[in-house]
Formats: sequence, structure tokens, C-alpha cells
Amino acid sequence: MLTLPAATAFSDLEHSASATPSTSAAATSPNPTTAAVAIHANSSSGYDIKNNPRSDSSIAQLSDSEMKEMVYALYDNQRRRDALDILSKVINSRPVRTAELAPMLWNTPGIAFILLKEALTAYRFLNNEDRLKLISGRVLNAICLLQCVAMHASCRRPFVTAHIPIYLYPFLRMKETTPTTEKLRLASLGTLGALVKMNDPQVIHYLLDSQVFPCCLCSLEFGDQLAKSVAAYVMYKLLSSEFGINYCCNFSERFLSVVQVLRKIIEQTSELNEHTIRMLRFALGSYLVLAEFPRACEYLKLYFPSKFCSAYFVTLLQKVEPRLYEDLMRLCDKIDAEMIRLRLPTLGPLRL
Repeated sequence: MLTLPAATAFSDLEHSASATPSTSAAATSPNPTTAAVAIHANSSSGYDIKNNPRSDSSIAQLSDSEMKEMVYALYDNQRRRDALDILSKVINSRPVRTAELAPMLWNTPGIAFILLKEALTAYRFLNNEDRLKLISGRVLNAICLLQCVAMHASCRRPFVTAHIPIYLYPFLRMKETTPTTEKLRLASLGTLGALVKMNDPQVIHYLLDSQVFPCCLCSLEFGDQLAKSVAAYVMYKLLSSEFGINYCCNFSERFLSVVQVLRKIIEQTSELNEHTIRMLRFALGSYLVLAEFPRACEYLKLYFPSKFCSAYFVTLLQKVEPRLYEDLMRLCDKIDAEMIRLRLPTLGPLRL
């Protein structure tokens, strides 16, 4: 099990879950110990989750005040499951609401801790698929809301400063692949994808320092095809930063582990579909970034995927995704892979 050094940050979040806000903040930040009671009593300002269920279409139209009620409902153990479900549906049905919901989740005292605690309930059942499946809905909804926070510009840095991403790493390091564990892996990778999307140097530096690289490599190696494509994206974004490329290339063990895993996932590609094309795009992008280092080129030639020398595969690549074929040719030029070029099939005019 991954060691979690962020105990201090976790305890701070836990403390905020029971702390009473100051008088000046009382108007906007309710007391967590009374919020659930107040919401339940004041049914005229919103709706009761259990007795008045809403359709997905009406959930997408929740007003700001109703959405805030759902956030406050997370304080109530009896209403939390339904509140998690409704809030995650708000995000999935109308992603634009993320801009409103993320600050609400992050700035409401104790909510971040509650979401994290919900996600952590899966730890004890990672080796028990039956039990894990029973609680996976709540866990996935909690991670969905954490991802919502990670996507928001004003919340992203505080999110990593609180060391929250590291608590998702155990879901990335799983080597057992079941439908439930893959959903957890994918949700966690989605959170990392949200963090690296804007190329924030502080966020990238934190992720590298917290050993996200081995987690991504594990997901690339053991995840399903969709998880591989997201992990390849995260890997590419990390390598595209100055911190990331130095982190990878300054130690031969790290560099070789990255190149070997990239070669492995490419060799395992048996067909070109939406997910494999996306994965190949980011894998080739990672190769191109690594090829900027002269010392790396010899190793890239040594570990060059034989799949890229297959007449059938390369011809298919040219027909289905010409831009990927062009990236492959650029890679050969960068690493001066004359021997590889000789092994590549000679392709005539493109005919579809």
C-alpha cells in the first residue's frame, strides 16, 4: 500500500469539517454541525432528495440555491449518498456548471474532507471485487466531485497544496483488472488529467515530487484501453514540461522504464479504434519529446517498437490516421533511425 505522507494536510481538512466558521463568514459558510438540520427543516427552499426524486433533465436545471443545498446535504450521513449522485449528475449533464460548483465544494468548510473520506472507503476492499462493487457508486461520485475541483483554475493549486491527489494513487497502482477497479482507475486518471491540462508548473512539480510517474506507468501497463489512453495523455503532459523531461532523463532507470512501457503498450495494440488512436497519439508525442535529448536517441532506436515496422500496421496507420503516420516519420528523422527506415514498408499513394 502506498505510504501517504500528507497526514498533516489530511488532518487539517478533517479539522475544518468540524470547525465552526467565524462570524464574518457565517453568512456564506454555514456551520457544518447545523447545516444538515437546517436544510432538512427548511424544505420550502429546496426539495427533499428521497421523497421528491428528480429526473436527469431536471437535475441539470438545478438553480444555484438548490445546488448549494445539495452541497450542504453532504454533511448529513443519511442524505450524502443521494447528494453525491445528484451533484455528479449535474457535472456530467452540464459540464459548464463545474465553474460554479467547484468553488462551492472547495470553499464550504469540511466538504473536501468529506469527499476524500468517501473515496478512501474503497481502500479496504481493493482486493474484494464483490464488496468494492457495492460501494463503488459513492466512491466514483466522490472522485468525480474531486475532479470537478481539480479542473477549476482557482482551486487547482490549493487542491495539490492539500496533497489530495496522492490519496488517489493507490487506485492507479492496482495490477488487478476488474470492471470496478478500472472505473476507479479511470476516475483517478481523469483527476490527474484535469490537473495537468493547463501546464501549471507548480502542479506539475508537485505531481512529479509525489511519484506520479510510477503510477502512470502502472496504469499504462495494467489498465484497460481507455485507462491507457488517459494515462498516456498524463504522461505526455508531464514529459512536455521542463520539470517532467528532466525528471525522466536525468536518471537512466526512469528513462528506461518509460521507454519500455511505451514500447510494450504499442506492441500490444492490435487494432485502431478511438481509444488506441488517442493512446498512440500521446505515446508518439512522448517519444518525440524524449527524442529532443541527443543521448536518448540511441536508446529510442534500441527500444523502437517492432509494430512500427509492420507493413500491415503502418499502412493501416497511414489510411486511418495520417497525422499519426506523419508523427512516426518525424520520430524516425529525429532519432536518425536509418536502419528503421529501411525496415519500414514503402507506401505508395494513399488510397482509401
